[in-house]
Amino acid sequence: MPDTNTPLFADVGKNEFCNYADSVSFSMRQCIILALVMTLCLGMSNHEVCATTVIVDHYIDPTQQTAVWFGARSHWLQPWRAYCDTVSTSVLRNAIGINFNVPANEANAVAEHLAKNGFRRVRIEFGWGDVSWDHPDQLADPANFDRYLTACKRWKLRPLLLLNANSGVPCPVKFYEVKLIKPARKGDTVIYADPSSLSQTVPGRSGLDNLTDYWAAEDIFTKIDSNGEVTLSKPLPKDLPAGNVPAATLKYLPFYPSKLKSNGEIPTQFTETIRGWLDYVKAITTEAKKALGTEGKPNAGFDVEIWNELTFGSHFLDINQYYQQPIAIGDSAIDAIRAQTVAYIRDPRNDLPGVGIGDGFDNQWPWGAGSTAPPGLTALDKHPYPPIHRFPEDQQFNGITPLNALEKPAGTQVKPNEWRDDFIPAYTAYFPEYYLSAIQTETIIRDISPITTDIYGTKHGRYTHPDYQNGKSAPAPTMWITEVNMDPSGMKLDKEDVGVADRMKAKALLRFLTCFVNKGVQMIDFYAAQDNNPMGLGLVSPSFFNAVKADGNRYPADDLPLTSPEMIAVRRLTEDMPVGIIHHPAHITLDELKDYENKIQFRGDPATANDKPNPFPSLYDRDVLGFFPFQVSDHHFVVSLYIMTRDMSKVYRPNAPSDSPTRYDMPPEAYDLTIGGVNGIKAKVSYKNPLDGTYDHVKIVSRLSHQIIVHLRLTDSPRLLDIQD
Repeated sequence: MPDTNTPLFADVGKNEFCNYADSVSFSMRQCIILALVMTLCLGMSNHEVCATTVIVDHYIDPTQQTAVWFGARSHWLQPWRAYCDTVSTSVLRNAIGINFNVPANEANAVAEHLAKNGFRRVRIEFGWGDVSWDHPDQLADPANFDRYLTACKRWKLRPLLLLNANSGVPCPVKFYEVKLIKPARKGDTVIYADPSSLSQTVPGRSGLDNLTDYWAAEDIFTKIDSNGEVTLSKPLPKDLPAGNVPAATLKYLPFYPSKLKSNGEIPTQFTETIRGWLDYVKAITTEAKKALGTEGKPNAGFDVEIWNELTFGSHFLDINQYYQQPIAIGDSAIDAIRAQTVAYIRDPRNDLPGVGIGDGFDNQWPWGAGSTAPPGLTALDKHPYPPIHRFPEDQQFNGITPLNALEKPAGTQVKPNEWRDDFIPAYTAYFPEYYLSAIQTETIIRDISPITTDIYGTKHGRYTHPDYQNGKSAPAPTMWITEVNMDPSGMKLDKEDVGVADRMKAKALLRFLTCFVNKGVQMIDFYAAQDNNPMGLGLVSPSFFNAVKADGNRYPADDLPLTSPEMIAVRRLTEDMPVGIIHHPAHITLDELKDYENKIQFRGDPATANDKPNPFPSLYDRDVLGFFPFQVSDHHFVVSLYIMTRDMSKVYRPNAPSDSPTRYDMPPEAYDLTIGGVNGIKAKVSYKNPLDGTYDHVKIVSRLSHQIIVHLRLTDSPRLLDIQD
């Protein structure tokens, strides 16, 4: 339940038009006129232009983050605007990765394609079920694993190895069939089987498979009589006909609690299973070094992620999920698995130098923090897939407090756990940066921001860290995004509109990379390389895969016609973000912006249009103007600029053909940007669009020794302002 006693950090009136006017020394009369004109503009559509320009001189504002405590949300506040970093281009280029979900025999060709188009990382899963039953510290068949990693080595892609125990094959498993001699009914706790089909069963470790989910030994055999009567660990969830049914025997028991509540002891069952898990970690890491040729070298050449999400496939983490009644109560195994895996990899005796370790248990949750991580953890891992919400109809009413544009609670608490908003704007939220906004209280900004904040007594933020046992500070974990993408299904396209879907995903990739990396994320593995649905999440063109298969898995002689718009966009981005030598890290800032057109993302509340200050104003494009600076060298910078539109499915050009990708391109808007931290006297600028590979007009309208003012146009896809001073 949200802490309703958390203090607010309000800055009343910061959005007032008179503040804008004061910044350019307007008279009071001019300020009043400006306010009246802007009020009239509220009645315009977002395609119409209000002639009055507006100046913003407080682009970076820490209260955009601090005002949104955990347990609050806002359609107006933008937590990502709380700070501004200048990030090395090498960080961006090294962050680009993808989930490598391709057949092993195609791995080399796809790896070459990824490398040619700017990718530096791949995420690969080989689960616990891939180890040998008889030799649990070795892979059962390392041939495919070696093919993937050999491809990575050849094309200089750093693998992230996902350590996982999906319920379908959670550990070494022996699959077989049990023959029922008569039907079993839903709710039965006893089944009758042909005794000859039970020869492979082991009471407590064998069970029926896949009754409600992809789940080995889902209903465990707790007792087996010689006549074929089998007692189950929980009632059958469905009817089963007579005949063969799938079953499995697990080498290890599902995880028991790491410590029993009754006496504080560590169960022997937990000890056995965690030993098996660490044998699996050994099998993967040992084989990885062998395949990469990094044994004995100062960097093992790969990273690992511990677990993949908790919302599916994670039954094996809790023995009680296999029984009707809990059989062991105590501490969850998760913390122990995480801590012991980190300890194994950090132990010098295991020779794993340079291996980064990501925590995947909190892929979908906001609870993991640097302050509570085990010492030696490298990153908190997230999967911030953007949802699609249409407001006001999709607004959830719960214990989360709505905040208005003035950072004040703006609703009525009708029940202890239910707030009703005073006003909900009408718009669609379908955009990559959703989890950097405050639309939900769960924003990943809390963990990548340099501003430390609190979630129910736990400190979150870029600099929060655990301590070693000797009291010394351990390194602060960073953040990896190990799965993310924009699902084209939110655009409601026809099957033929592949070009539209590709362009939307290409825009999304550019926005994800330049925004999230600039804000503090160190790795982004997009999902995924391949999707059999051409309108799905795949980023490598189906035509490329078809060409590879047709030519015996060799790389196509002419790959350009087979390269997707997504791949091309990433390649152009990396080409336009060269890596140089930085002796003096810079701090590039957006000191002021001038908005000439006053376009909006959503309209405010007409009932408060004349209020001063206005608690429910329109959200202007200038409010979500993305400014993300990168540094190439001491005198070379690249700034990603775009309007962080709320809805990537919005049709801006309805007269264009229905299958034209440009139907969804936001028309360019004019701005003046005052950029600090550069030598304005010597500065030279150019302005490029990596989506299309074209240049756009940019003009320096003013120069000072420490800043420039540039006039340019922005749209919904990143354009790159190159500054050399």
